[in-house]
Amino acid sequence: MADPFQPTISTGDILAEAGALFARNRVLVVLAAALLAGELFAFDMLLQWFGLGRPGTHALYSLANIPLRLLTDYTVATLLIASERLNPRRWSIMSLLSYAVLSTLAGLAMLAGFAALIVPGVVLAIRWSIAGNFAIARGLGPVDSLRASWRATRGSAGGIFGALALVGMISVIGEFALSGHLGSTPAQLPPGMVMVRDVFTGLTGAAGACINVAIYALLAGAQDKTIGNVFD
Repeated sequence: MADPFQPTISTGDILAEAGALFARNRVLVVLAAALLAGELFAFDMLLQWFGLGRPGTHALYSLANIPLRLLTDYTVATLLIASERLNPRRWSIMSLLSYAVLSTLAGLAMLAGFAALIVPGVVLAIRWSIAGNFAIARGLGPVDSLRASWRATRGSAGGIFGALALVGMISVIGEFALSGHLGSTPAQLPPGMVMVRDVFTGLTGAAGACINVAIYALLAGAQDKTIGNVFD
């Protein structure tokens, strides 16, 4: 039975909230884009320096960047959640560990889902899309964060899919337009194009972070703001 008190959101709701979030946090979003782009560019340059950018080492290239990207994504999400006053807890090693563990668990489950029939992977990606925000804002453990995200997104899967698909499509089209192919390593592109691609990736990453926090704000943020404002 559907919960009559469970909020549901559409793609339009998410995009409108993300736009408003961006307007309130322009400087922070630009800094987030710069942080994401800088992390990727620094890693690309390290790969070139050590000669690890050859096509045959693409898998290693992707895997080695995961810890850096996790830390960067966690930092961006934490700053946006704090700026939006979504009842954020102070930064702690436990929340970072919870974020990292749940991201790993969700990633493995989604890979298995995509490998099986694709659809299960898409469903998991949507229903667990805001689990990391629960770990940051409410200090939940990995499993509890995944459960909270699953409950919160019930009834809003279509709207969330539309918003995430839009960002994903822009990212794929942009990367292909800039490099002529997808998933290129830095050795396959001239340095100038590596920088341009990384800036574009940083911008789309920041946009994705805004959409992710906007989804969380719409589905769980009203309660979080109420709790957070009790002591204001």
